[in-house]
Amino acid sequence: MRKRRQGCPTNAYEKLSNGVVVHHADDCIGCQYCTWNCPYSVPAFQPDRRIVTKCDMCQPRLGAGLAPACVSACPTEAITVERFVPAEWRLDHAAADAPQLPSAELTLSTTRIELPHDLPVETFSASDWNLRPEHPHWPLVWLTLVSQMAIGASCSIAWGAKTSESRIVAATLAGLSLLGAMFHLGRPIAAWKAVRNLRHSWLSREVVLLSAYAALAAVAVPFADVAAGAAGVGIAGVYASARLYIVPGRPAWNTPLTIVRFLATAAALGPALTGRPIVAAFGAGAALTATALNWIRLRRNRSQPWLGAVRLEVRWFGPWTAARWAVTAVGIAAVAGGWVAAGFAALAIGELIGRWLFFVTVVLLNMPGAFWRGAAGSNR
Repeated sequence: MRKRRQGCPTNAYEKLSNGVVVHHADDCIGCQYCTWNCPYSVPAFQPDRRIVTKCDMCQPRLGAGLAPACVSACPTEAITVERFVPAEWRLDHAAADAPQLPSAELTLSTTRIELPHDLPVETFSASDWNLRPEHPHWPLVWLTLVSQMAIGASCSIAWGAKTSESRIVAATLAGLSLLGAMFHLGRPIAAWKAVRNLRHSWLSREVVLLSAYAALAAVAVPFADVAAGAAGVGIAGVYASARLYIVPGRPAWNTPLTIVRFLATAAALGPALTGRPIVAAFGAGAALTATALNWIRLRRNRSQPWLGAVRLEVRWFGPWTAARWAVTAVGIAAVAGGWVAAGFAALAIGELIGRWLFFVTVVLLNMPGAFWRGAAGSNR
């Protein structure tokens, strides 16, 4: 029986009795969530195949009593394969730690590393000199932003704004958010597999909860009493959506403030759309506050995956960050002053910029790739 792995919504990963984790390509939908979870960049998305692949330690060779191909081919014998006792390794896995590498504690990595005896203490990861923005993941920007707008609108409806127009808007936005998310998958035709791992995967839970919310929001169009149930399921969906971004491999996201930011977006956009200006202003202010608190949190760690995220948002994308804060401030003032339509437009633009920055400014825990002897720094 396949042992389920945490995170993957389709159970595409299996841990064999020899400790090697293999990936079953036929079960992969190309959601790339495993690449976010792994701090060592072992799973890699293959654009030509539209799925993720990873090394399986040459299982056929191991089964035949041979070493993996990389071990046999290495001219300096820098790579070897050895047996270990899992129980003992769990108690003491310090041998997998090395300077500039992610902590073995994150995954209980079983790669034992032997460092050169003459390694200079001032050696730094080359990636510290190569700070770059990440992919914006526009379908995920669409999914999170539009679904949260819809859920915020459903909450307003549940609190008394029970006009048929509001219910139609919420149901339409809920459906459009799920439709747009399909473009993120490498294999959207197999999207149904994403619900296989409800027990361990927040992505599976997000899919189920947001789909259930969309269905209830549609039912609430003719039956207004269903709106409260739709809002409750929607809030749970926002929570699940935020939780799947809280992964150790991406420090800028790995905080409860991510949950606050997603809920704040729902509180800002939905009520602004349905004519509840005070709630909208509060939600927009909470989103900005959570962003600022995250900067403070990240600046306490001088490592690139933490401080680099702040540098990207404040320096590299500084004009966009300033625009986001300015437009959001205008939106807050507008909705508070009774200019609801203009305020909603400004808040929507501000949250769109903020969500785009959320994706492009995250810095990954990663394998260094190369090292540089000298003072660490950034090219921006």
